[in-house]
Amino acid sequence: MVAKTSPVPRAPRLPSLAKYEVLGELGHGGMATVYRAHDPRLGRDVAVKLLHAHLRDSTEVAARFSTEARAVAKLRHPNIVEVFDVSGEDDQEQFLVVELIRGPSLRKLLADHGALPPEIGVAIALDVLAALTSAHESGVVHRDVKPENVLLEHLEARKDD
Repeated sequence: MVAKTSPVPRAPRLPSLAKYEVLGELGHGGMATVYRAHDPRLGRDVAVKLLHAHLRDSTEVAARFSTEARAVAKLRHPNIVEVFDVSGEDDQEQFLVVELIRGPSLRKLLADHGALPPEIGVAIALDVLAALTSAHESGVVHRDVKPENVLLEHLEARKDD
């Protein structure tokens, strides 16, 4: 008699970073995976964009990743994530640490709820345009504007409203 069992699915192995406790994956793209992490030094959760392992050895990709980190770090706008940290030359991994946005991407919102009321769509478009204008005025061009890269922060209702 042969017993047939299904393998138990294993949780994906999370990367290990010296200064951050990686908690789980938030998403991934062609160049990097974004993780939710905790910064124990400052007591806050952050998002860590970690360059894919197979791209780490490419000097061109590494240079583009570093250039992106420096470009975004100089931007200050309420609709652009703030950069908190970037990997150093001695780090095994190449990463960028930014503020954690607690909310869905525009892509997920549209997938879950369908078309938005026009006034909501216009409000989102105006915020995206304000961020892009600010970036362009600082000499930064986003080159990958798409619904997956537009994050919508949950705003808690004020208790006194």
